[in-house]
Amino acid sequence: MYDGEMLRWYYRRYNKAGPMMHAAVDAPQTLFLIDNVVNGFSLHRLEDGACICTYNTNPVKTFHNTVVFGDWATLVVGGSDTGTIRIFDKMMVPLSKYCNMQTGGRVQTVMTYDSPQQPDFGATSTNDAEPTISIWCRKRAISPSDRPLGSEVKNLYGE
Repeated sequence: MYDGEMLRWYYRRYNKAGPMMHAAVDAPQTLFLIDNVVNGFSLHRLEDGACICTYNTNPVKTFHNTVVFGDWATLVVGGSDTGTIRIFDKMMVPLSKYCNMQTGGRVQTVMTYDSPQQPDFGATSTNDAEPTISIWCRKRAISPSDRPLGSEVKNLYGE
């Protein structure tokens, strides 16, 4: 993706902006997420690459951040350059939750795991040569489809 246009084979030859950023594809292979570096994470249709929406993260620096689907692809979860994990409801553009990992610094890797009991989020950071790993879990309602968006996200380790 570059300026909203799909670039297929031309990327390696003509792109002078640096490496492509992080991307994730949902399980049914209909949507994909990218960290567009400029203003946040973008959700696109895999079929034609059309941008569905952008989740604005107001990045301080233009480092790439990991972005993944969570809770059976109902959430967009991504890292940041400010020490937080940002969690968005896929259908709502405003920010839903922050998970504080550290004071400042970059969250380099984000992962999610969807267990039947609860979705889990994890992140790593190696800022100032001090490695940090944090894991959060979110209480789930009876089924993933009727979980309340405002359900609590808590840090299992640290803080």
